This record gives sequence, structure tokens and C-alpha cells, in this order.
Amino acid sequence: MSSAIPAAPPGPEHVPSVAPGDRPLISVVVKCLNEERNLARCLHSILAATAGYATEIIVADAGSRDRSVEIAAGFAVQIVQFENPAERNCGATAQLGWQFATGDHVLLVDGDMELLPDFLPAALTALRDDSSLGGVGGKLNEMSDAMEFQERLRRSPLRVPRDVACVTGCGLYRAEAIRGAGYFMDRNLHCFEELDLGGRLRSAGWRLRLLDVDCVRHYGHHEVAFRLLRNRWRARTLDGYGEFLRGALGSRRWRDALRTSRYALFTIAWWAILSILILAMLWSPVFVWPLLAIAALPMAALLLRKRRLDRAAYALVMWQFAGASLIRGLAARRIEPRTKLRAIVVHEPGRGRLTAPRRNA
Repeated sequence: MSSAIPAAPPGPEHVPSVAPGDRPLISVVVKCLNEERNLARCLHSILAATAGYATEIIVADAGSRDRSVEIAAGFAVQIVQFENPAERNCGATAQLGWQFATGDHVLLVDGDMELLPDFLPAALTALRDDSSLGGVGGKLNEMSDAMEFQERLRRSPLRVPRDVACVTGCGLYRAEAIRGAGYFMDRNLHCFEELDLGGRLRSAGWRLRLLDVDCVRHYGHHEVAFRLLRNRWRARTLDGYGEFLRGALGSRRWRDALRTSRYALFTIAWWAILSILILAMLWSPVFVWPLLAIAALPMAALLLRKRRLDRAAYALVMWQFAGASLIRGLAARRIEPRTKLRAIVVHEPGRGRLTAPRRNA
């Protein structure tokens, strides 16, 4: 295994170094949905960072309507899509890519990320030196100035090596650990799929670790914060609050699910108390004062914590969407996560153009 990372390849025709019949050291799964602005940069960075390692790259496309697939086809990658587009979500897209992975390790990257050169040598060394590690991550550098990503940056842990409950954003995993956990990502989850994986790996006796090394640059989006929440409601992205909670019941992951959903659950309880007070106010006007106090309490607490009106208002609105999404997610139909996703292959490595889609049995 070479620890040196060569310079970026000169063009998109660079082929990952996997001899026919050999098992790759690394399978890179790239999640993609309408990433024509970012995907070429993402794939170039992966090719540069994995040069010198036996690597295969799988682009799991969730039904892009822009030029993402056309751009990916200019690289030596395999492109796979859902046979049934209605099955797509964050968890299912990662699981779709995993179904085609054959390597000893799996690197998960989003199509709007740029893989940085120091991560893979550090991650592979950590996994080699500590046989109890099932996966490792590094520092995610947020490049977007959108409020959501800046808030996420403020919540990021101190940059010190430490064990974590899950690896978020981008991570390198042992394939044997994933197989032992039953599956990669829960195909039912619109979000929190990495936390669900972390819980299953930890239950199987593996550890997860955050390394003190830059992992990726994340370019994200620049949507207005409140418009983003509306779009996520329409796309059911936040339904993961309820989906994760429902899937974790009866397992060791229920504590992770409760902790993750605490603000959504608090919001639902807040709605219930307000409803009771409104009904009580119809019986006696004296209840108007507790009603006003309870109604103002979350915003007052958020102002004290966030110290800015826009950040507090965004958090409060986010809680409302989370509460409603939790209810909708709890009621969603759940499929056994080990059930294989039906897939089609639209591009194979070494071919410079898209091919006729073929089903994957």
C-alpha cells in the first residue's frame, strides 16, 4: 500500500488501478442527485486521492434530471440508478452503491464534496493499526455560507481524535464490518442513515473514530434557509426523524433515535400543551396568560442560546418541520432493510459513453 498521493490526473479518462479479477482495496460510493455543478470536481478529487490504490468508483445516481449522468460517464466509473425512482432517498442511494461494491473498504462521498488528499492515507493507517475500528472519518470543511451549513459548523466537535457514535458526511469503512452489521444504509431512511449505521456497527462490537485530518470540502447549496425547509418537507427529507425512531424501537439504537429526535418530540409536546391551553381558555379567560407564556418559551430560550434573531427564528421553524415530519415518518411504510434494491446499470468503467441500461439481478 503506497502512502504517497500522486498529483491529480490530467483528464477524466484516468482509470482506477484495478486489474481484471482482482478485488479492489477501496470501493468509492458517490451519492449523486442533480450535481452537475460539483460532480466533475468530486470525481477528479477521488481519482487523485486514490491513485496508487486498487480502486473502483460507483456513482449511485438517484435520478438526476440535469447533466450529472452525462458528466459522470466521462470518467472511468460505474453508474447505477434505481429501477424504481420512487425508492430513492438518502439511505437507499448509499445502499444502492454498496450493492455493487466489491472492495475491502468502502468510502462514502457525496457528489457535492471534494475529497482531500491527506484523508485516505490516515484512514487506511488507522484501520490497519486498530483492528477494532469499523470506520473512520475526518474534518468536513463547509464551503457554503448558507445558514444550515454554518449552524452545522458551529456544532462540529473539537478537532481532536476521538471515538464517535457515527461518521457523518464522508467516511471510510471496513467492508467486513458492514457485512456483519447486515447492510450498509437503511433503505427506509430519508436522513440519519449514518447514525443508524453507527449504532449497528457499535452493537456488533466495532468502534468508530474521528481523525484529526481534513477529509472533504463540502460545497452544499446556497438556498435561502426557509425555502430549503419547505423543499425538504416536499421531498420528505426530514421524515427520517420518524423513520429512524420507528426502525430503532426494540434495538440498542433507540437511545440514539430519542436523542436525535428530542427537539421534534419537544415540539409535538409543545403543540399538545398549547392545544390544551386553548381549549381551557374557552372555558376560562384566565388561561390566556399561561398560553402566552408557553407560546413564547421556545423562542425566548432559542434567543438566549443563539444570540441572534435570524438563527433563533430558523431553529424554531426547523423544529416545526421536524415535529410534523416525525409524525409523517412514523406512519410511513417500512421495508425490510436487507431487501435488495432493484437497480439498472447505465455506464461501465472504460466506456466513454452511456450504454443501454441493464438490470442488475
